[in-house]
Parts: sequence; C-alpha cells; structure tokens
Amino acid sequence: MDKVASKLTTYEGQNITIIGRTTLINSVITSQVVYPATQLVILPTILLNVNKLERAFLWSGTDKTTGAKCMVNWEIVCRPLQYGGLGVLNTNKFTRALWLRWPWYEWKEPTKMWVGMGNPCDEDLNFFYASNTIIVGNGAKTPFWDSPWLLGRKPKDIAPLIHEASKRKNWKVREALKQNAWILKIKPPANVSAEHITQFFTLWVLLHEVQLDQLTEDDILWKHTASGLYSTHPHTRRNS
Repeated sequence: MDKVASKLTTYEGQNITIIGRTTLINSVITSQVVYPATQLVILPTILLNVNKLERAFLWSGTDKTTGAKCMVNWEIVCRPLQYGGLGVLNTNKFTRALWLRWPWYEWKEPTKMWVGMGNPCDEDLNFFYASNTIIVGNGAKTPFWDSPWLLGRKPKDIAPLIHEASKRKNWKVREALKQNAWILKIKPPANVSAEHITQFFTLWVLLHEVQLDQLTEDDILWKHTASGLYSTHPHTRRNS
C-alpha cells in the first residue's frame, strides 16, 4: 500500500480536475495492482485499502477523505463512461477476472508446474465455466463432477445425492466413464430413497449416450472473444 500511495505524492491532486484524477487512478494506482494480481493472491483487505485510496484521491485529491466528499456511489463511478460512470477500474472485480486465467491455463497448458496445486479462482469457478464452452474429446482434461460438460450441466447438479454418495469427487471424465468406474465409487447410504434411484438412473441414461473421441483432446472456448481465447478486456467494460 505504501508503494501505491507513494506514486501519487508527486501529483498535486487538489489542483487536478476530476477527469484528471480519474486518469491518474487508472494509470498510476490501478497499474500497481494489476501486475501482481495476475500472479499472486492479493488479500481482500489490501484491495479494500486500494479502493479507499482511489476514492480519497478522486474526491479529495489526497490519500484520505470523508464520506461527505464522496459525491457518487463507488459502484457508479466504476461504470464505463457509456453507462454513466467515470470508467475507474473496479480493482476487486478486475482482480477476480484476472484470476480466471489460472483455471484457463489448467486447461490449455496442463504441464505447468503449479497445475494441480490449487488456484485462487475456486470461488469463481461457476463464473469461469459460465464464460466458457466445453468441448469434450477424450475426456482427459474435463472434471467429471464439477464442470458443466454434460448437456451444459454439471453431473453433480443433475444427481446431487449420487455426487454426495460418491467416494471419489476429483477425477476426469475419461477416468469416470471407463468401464462405468463412477458407479463403482458410489457408496449407497443406509437408507436409499426413491430420489436416490431416480437421480442415479437419470445420470446413467445421460452418460450412456456419451461417446468419447480418443483421438481428440478436450478443449474450451472463451465466450467473450471472437477468437475463443481468454481475455480480461471485456471485463474492463463490464466491471460495474
């Protein structure tokens, strides 16, 4: 935070217009956050302090301000210009968008050394999958339970009771479908209900129709770009 704040000491913020301060916030403060956020997990408290510094500089031209000087709600300030905002980058939401590159690389470059060691995007995986189209080939990359690969739905959402009863939660589609291994890992509860049976057969019927292509690798396509490649650029326009 001290490094971020020190970048503004050379500017006399009180003598700069709101538009000028907005430009400095995006070019000076935000830039100090974006680079480390692409590689490191930044604590929410740090992002909160950055937002406080941005608000203070925007409304007061200094590193501190009061609520009385904040003329517009910060969420509105962070809207793009065409939507009535000032175009200030929402660092919290943009950081979450940057973290989506972690699961993206897990798909695209699974040989990276850190793959399999977890990533900071766990809480945003639903957003990640909603932003991508999964193309199942040989099933070697696609998470069986946790990704929406089966008619656009996650198997654990189709059959939550069966997912709960499964002794193995973390495996890929190819592993799970090989000789119906997913069935062998189900440990039925003491009291099997009619809903258990219904969910099992619903999932079984859907999986029975799946045909893997052993010569084709699984792939994902980013929905927000024409190229199908991950980019944070659309999120800079939708950070409100």
